[in-house]
Amino acid sequence: METLSSLMDNEIFILWLDAIFFFIFLATTLYILIFIVFSKKKRKDEYPKALKKYKFCILIALNCNDEDIFITIKNLIKLSYPRDMYDIYIIPTNVDESIIQRIANLSAKIIVPTYKETITKAKSIEYAVNYLSDSGIYYDACVILESGDTIDENFLMKVNDAYYCGCVAIQTHRVTKYINSAEEELISISKEINNAIFRKGHTNIGLSSALMEAGMIFDIKLLQKYINTTNPGIFEKQLENTLLKKRIYIEYLDDVYIYNSVNYIKDGRMHHKYSSRKGIRFSASPVLLPIALLNNNWDYSDKLIQKILPSRYLLILLIALFAIISSLTNWTMSIKWWALLIILIITFISAIPDYLVNNKLFKSILLFPFIVIKIVSLKIFYIFSK
Repeated sequence: METLSSLMDNEIFILWLDAIFFFIFLATTLYILIFIVFSKKKRKDEYPKALKKYKFCILIALNCNDEDIFITIKNLIKLSYPRDMYDIYIIPTNVDESIIQRIANLSAKIIVPTYKETITKAKSIEYAVNYLSDSGIYYDACVILESGDTIDENFLMKVNDAYYCGCVAIQTHRVTKYINSAEEELISISKEINNAIFRKGHTNIGLSSALMEAGMIFDIKLLQKYINTTNPGIFEKQLENTLLKKRIYIEYLDDVYIYNSVNYIKDGRMHHKYSSRKGIRFSASPVLLPIALLNNNWDYSDKLIQKILPSRYLLILLIALFAIISSLTNWTMSIKWWALLIILIITFISAIPDYLVNNKLFKSILLFPFIVIKIVSLKIFYIFSK
């Protein structure tokens, strides 16, 4: 009798454990599904033509001898926006003098940081913004790009329209320009899924967009006030958290493109990107969330929820593992897990834009399980190596 009772207790415990994990993964899947559904909605409220033109400074932090910077500068000097209403600034660190001279010959301006401490993108941008302010050089807004980025001729025109209408923090639509392999195709798909969930889906529902590495535009005074380089972390995510805490809305311009030509596979930045971002998930979010909700700060509450939820890659991997394990132990329990996995996969597929539906798509789908395991392994390694 004791053995039977013990078996029943174990079975009840397993059922409860299964139900708890299923509820967590179901909630995460529904969160993703809702925002991807809203991302399908086309906005009709385009910003009207501005009645004045604002002056922009374009800032690019360059921390190595990257030849792609010349592609970016040559693209920027050919914009349709009046040339006297925007300037290009390069902030070089660890860059050879010959590269700096070539940059200067292309009509870009150089701001060389004087500090000798650890150099980061945030420090470079902060130094440039403060340098311009201290020098009495006035701009209305700042555009942050990366080496290798290119933009359309009318980029600043469209940004100017949004800024004129009161948008002081803007994220534009960043896409990969050259896709040479199935793995790069998969990374591009991942970026577009992020755009659908955390940017277009959010702004279509009335919440703030997430920021990303480049294509950000800020009111210059706002950026100078809130840029923070004292805490460790990713520049755009720290700034995003600060803006949301202060209830400053971040707009997303889905039809304003920035083209990224960086090969993340070749230079290894993909590994750093995925591993370092995981670190910000382990925070005081569960403690801060009730406070944000009580203060009716919905944007910041949503950001805290994102940090609590498992990442997309971990979500797929864990749901697949639960489905397989439950199939081997109790197939009736596995039905809901397989259904959830199918719903999640269909949801992600629906977020893939038409331009990524090509002959590399099938290969990238075959690679997907290996990439998921690779990324999750990198995240686990990063967590335990800290």
